[in-house]
Amino acid sequence: MAEPTESLVEKLLARRDVRSTRRLVRLSETIMTALVTAPIDAPQVPLLHVFGMRIEVDGTGPIDPSEGKTQWLRRAYNYRGCRLAELHGDYVAARRHFDACLKADPFFAPGYCNRARMFIEFGDLPAARADCAAVQKFHADYPIVVETRSLVDLLDDMVRTRGGTPVENAEAHGILHYVRSYDRPSLPQLQPSLQELADLFELPPPPDERLTATQLRDRAFLLSQIGRYAEAESAASEAIRRDPSAIEVYLDRGRIRVLAGAAAAAIDDLTHYLDSDGTTAEAYRLRAEAYRMVGDQARADADAFAAVLWNA
Repeated sequence: MAEPTESLVEKLLARRDVRSTRRLVRLSETIMTALVTAPIDAPQVPLLHVFGMRIEVDGTGPIDPSEGKTQWLRRAYNYRGCRLAELHGDYVAARRHFDACLKADPFFAPGYCNRARMFIEFGDLPAARADCAAVQKFHADYPIVVETRSLVDLLDDMVRTRGGTPVENAEAHGILHYVRSYDRPSLPQLQPSLQELADLFELPPPPDERLTATQLRDRAFLLSQIGRYAEAESAASEAIRRDPSAIEVYLDRGRIRVLAGAAAAAIDDLTHYLDSDGTTAEAYRLRAEAYRMVGDQARADADAFAAVLWNA
């Protein structure tokens, strides 16, 4: 190679264009060939392994030499797009890689699922839904597209009900990490499990007398994540009825009521929580938001300041 391998690897990884990713694929091929042909005790072998692993982790992902060039490229583009989103939050560059992936193979389901997530970041839910629909035409039961379509529909409902952007709603409901979980080969400690996303859309069991207050609290949290505020509030209220001493549930119900737009009721819950020595920055932050919702800017500012002091 014309320049030291380490320098070239780092230079290509620092770039975010599709052409540089294609060069990473070629470089990975060259390294693999060198490893096959070099004597096992050759001094360059350990370094070549390091360079190859560096490219695999942050560049192209696992590459199978038995695959054809098109299959190899589509996987590399898809993987690199995911890493650009994960490592750098560069959703524009990531989207270009998913575009290139789907140009190489218009029937590669992970590319559509990941590009749909880029459209969520851009606030373009119709485009995200269209990518899900494209997959369902040729792979209707692909698990991740089913989960992704459910996520798009959920965020669409939240935006129509509460306003704001899809990302703002995902963050407010504690599900942003599902938006930013990508369909790619997993690496240790790097890839969140998309099985959690599937579990999110499983209907939880209805409350009954056998559920403990803790279980009801967990149920309330899950229901609030998927925008089912009335059921979430009901579960939290039942948890309070069964264990009135659990003041943390007042914080939970206050959060649910803020999300649902029930500001006055939220203020009551959060005030009860704060008056019961449950002081946290989160409680002040939520109550500040509730005060803003009812037009009491002076109290909202005071609570926002208290939240800042608590975090200081």
